[in-house]
Amino acid sequence: MYFSVLCVAGIAAGAAAATANPQGRPGDAYSSPRAGNSYNCAPQATVADTVADCDQIRSRGRGSVWKAAVGFAVADADIILRSRTCYSSGDRLPAVQALLVDGPELPASYPDGSFAVRGFARDGWPIVIDFKPQPGTVTQMEVTVASDGRQVTRTMIVDADGSRGRQLIKVEAPPTGARTPTPAIYVLSSIPIAALDVDQPQSVDPAPLQVFGMGGGPRAVGSVAIEQLDFARATVGARFRFVAKSEFSQVRAQVQRLGREGDRTVIAPVFDARQVNLNVGRHGGDWPGTAPGSRGLSKGPHRLQVTAWFTTDDRSWVAAIAPDIVVQ
Repeated sequence: MYFSVLCVAGIAAGAAAATANPQGRPGDAYSSPRAGNSYNCAPQATVADTVADCDQIRSRGRGSVWKAAVGFAVADADIILRSRTCYSSGDRLPAVQALLVDGPELPASYPDGSFAVRGFARDGWPIVIDFKPQPGTVTQMEVTVASDGRQVTRTMIVDADGSRGRQLIKVEAPPTGARTPTPAIYVLSSIPIAALDVDQPQSVDPAPLQVFGMGGGPRAVGSVAIEQLDFARATVGARFRFVAKSEFSQVRAQVQRLGREGDRTVIAPVFDARQVNLNVGRHGGDWPGTAPGSRGLSKGPHRLQVTAWFTTDDRSWVAAIAPDIVVQ
């Protein structure tokens, strides 16, 4: 289950928040990270396997008991992340019709160190991710689908040590039994390697992770098919722009006010613009700076989120977040 009492409180707090300490930062070019990464690792089947095989850790010879403890610590962190990631539509896997009508769904609140989105998945589908992990972290992607009446989760390592900085990668969806496009939950999370590089690893807190875009399906990849997002102050409110690299059945541009509750970001949508039959090219619009049902300015930091999707049998989707924050 992905929903909890914490979620209900967080969503309510987000709706009332006027100021925040947002996670958003100006976007970086695809480049190497800051110096100081102390681990050289190659992706393996799991986080525990990856950490155990790092050059600086392999020689320590800690053995299978230590590796099992690493696995338990990562699993505990994963359970906590899931329980504290909250969606406005509730805790269950999304329904087909909901994804076709409203497109991919991002959380209403989520803890630091993770990124989640609900969209379609299919075995072997291409998945594209534009993200920036911290140096010295291992980043994994989990895909959960409902298959044959039960939930199936598969995990893959998408970055082994954070040494590459911001990157755009394309991976193949892991086998979950989804032979046709099936509603799924994708979760990205980063774990600091140093927290596991101890003789008795116990609890571990996720590391900060920036995700700029993600897409699934043959029409959403190559690059993230919605890109070059720009969100900037105007005389009144803000203007937004983005580039579509593929046609889509529908697109949704949403301005969101960002709030903070402890170590969680809480989202409150304040503006929603939709378009059908999106063509390839540059698109955009203007946000008047107000919240729904109010003539006054929406106060605090705001970000732009753009989602696009197909309602045909293809069912490819993409979700992208502008790197810039507008504060009113």
